[in-house]
Amino acid sequence: MKPSLTEEQLDARLLRDFDKNMNKQIRNALSELLPSSLIPVIIRLSEIDPYMIVHDVTKKQRQKLIHTMRHLTMTVTGVRGFNEAIITQGGIRVKEVDPSTMASKLVKGLYFAGEILDLDAVTGGYNLQIAWSTAYLAGRSAAERWRWASPAFSPRSRWSWPWPPSTICSAPTVPWTLFSVRRL
Repeated sequence: MKPSLTEEQLDARLLRDFDKNMNKQIRNALSELLPSSLIPVIIRLSEIDPYMIVHDVTKKQRQKLIHTMRHLTMTVTGVRGFNEAIITQGGIRVKEVDPSTMASKLVKGLYFAGEILDLDAVTGGYNLQIAWSTAYLAGRSAAERWRWASPAFSPRSRWSWPWPPSTICSAPTVPWTLFSVRRL
């Protein structure tokens, strides 16, 4: 559950949370550390009474709680369907991206699209629309930058690619594609 934390780090974090919530029941004191739906499972597997007050939890019980959190294994048995599909969170900060071109403000010639951006929306197609719209804009902008940067093209020339368009992006069928255009 918490692979990035050592048992010592997790113990320190738990002690800090316990100090802050010392008069609460343990089931109400783990909300900053665990998802709410997982708290009863972890407490049950740790063999701790969920109604126990935090300041009554012994070191041995706390150690078992830590061990349970660190060594819990789960098996995925299926998915919940399209209507409950969720998206990823985090990504490239939108303040670092020019919204009119989807170009990086930090790296010239780098374009972003879709879920690689730190954008969230409710399910129901909104994230797909973000992916499609940003991919369209990033692709057009990258192509336009390449077109005007290339000495082979004049402002009056028609669109022509010296290589297949799919080589401009790392994975043209994935909505979180990075576009990078560089002059050779």
